[in-house]
Order: sequence, then C-alpha cells, then structure tokens
Amino acid sequence: RRQAALLAKRLQDQGQNNTQFVQSAFETVLGRPPSSKERQSSLAFLKTDQDREDLIHVLMNHNDFVTIR
Repeated sequence: RRQAALLAKRLQDQGQNNTQFVQSAFETVLGRPPSSKERQSSLAFLKTDQDREDLIHVLMNHNDFVTIR
C-alpha cells in the first residue's frame, strides 16, 4: 500500500490530468498502455486524489503484474 501511495504521489506531482495519469499508471506498473475498456473504467473510478492511490494499488494486484511469464 505504501508503494502505491509513493507512486501515485510521484505521478500526481507531474501535474497530469486523469487521462494522462491512467496512461502513466498502466505503463509504469504493467509496462503497457491500458485498453480502451480499462481506460474508461479507470477514468470513471477516479474522483479524488485518494482514488489515484487506490488505482495504483489495484494495478499492483493485477494478474499482469503479479504473474511471472
């Protein structure tokens, strides 16, 4: 959870709007851009700064992040 907070703050400090934040979060955590469905869902989820941290936390628990291929 702490790492999610640190990354969310780092991305937030770059002054990104929500669309840019979602793009950067996916590329940083998962190493790929979000699909259009993932982008839409993520943007609908983001309402507050805390939601940005929560999105990062969710991405860190995403199967693409925790599975070694």
